[in-house]
Amino acid sequence: MTSTFIDADGPVHVADFGGPAGAPLLVLVHGLASSHAGWGSLAAQLTADHRVLAVDLPGHGRSPAAGRSTAVLDSSDVLARIVEQLDEPVTLVGHSMGAAASLLAAASLPDRVERMILLAPPMPQRAVTISAAVLPHVAMCLWPWAGRQALRRRLSRAGTVEHVMNGLRRTCGSLEQAARLAPALAAELELALEAGEDPSATFIEAARSVGLLVTHGETYRDAIAGAGCPVLVLHGELDRVLPAGAAATAETLRPDWDTRVLTDVGHSPHMEEPAYVAGLMSRFLTATDADLSVDHALVC
Repeated sequence: MTSTFIDADGPVHVADFGGPAGAPLLVLVHGLASSHAGWGSLAAQLTADHRVLAVDLPGHGRSPAAGRSTAVLDSSDVLARIVEQLDEPVTLVGHSMGAAASLLAAASLPDRVERMILLAPPMPQRAVTISAAVLPHVAMCLWPWAGRQALRRRLSRAGTVEHVMNGLRRTCGSLEQAARLAPALAAELELALEAGEDPSATFIEAARSVGLLVTHGETYRDAIAGAGCPVLVLHGELDRVLPAGAAATAETLRPDWDTRVLTDVGHSPHMEEPAYVAGLMSRFLTATDADLSVDHALVC
């Protein structure tokens, strides 16, 4: 992996995992409390046939907040500016909050985004459904000052590696493969802390923004309704973070999207089953428009 920085009202870190020159370009967009390091296992499966980049959104990984908002709407604007500066068509691959940011960015750049792959995307809700796994974080977001203090204490007591592992335990259906990424994720967290960043404040602001987006975000509904490119949705059957009906909501809102529910997988399919997810992605990415129109028979 090599690093570069692109200016979008402040530095944005882009990790280049490599791939053949001239190959189709994938831009990976992480979820809450993650960074480019969370894509390591999946990226290794994709670089034979694709050029793979991963963006650290402001306040995450090696992209400092630098006075910028870390809310998802603002992060989607940053992502759109990065895609514009790449100056070639891309496939956006977004996880959770990154999936929402990808949908919003694609709405403003329909000619630049050829396809999208959305892993555990949050879906619009009229009423909030809260799982036990995320209830403590919801409480933190309702009282941001107290939430920031609680997260800082939790991180200080656990240390970075155990803090990352605790997050994986809460969100993953299986830790067998996801745990291999913990050292790299922890190393990025340590770098951010050493640089004076406040990951706890970033988490609270970003998490609050996602909650508002899915419950009151007409802009988000419009982005989903208006997405004109082929879209693959992968949702884990054991996801404890998003409501169980999120995949069904995606199918209802966009029956033309290829929505798949993966068994024995939690909230982070790319970390938990990278080889399997890469296979599904590769078949989707190499499909012709005619293949994609045949009743979702391509990916099975």
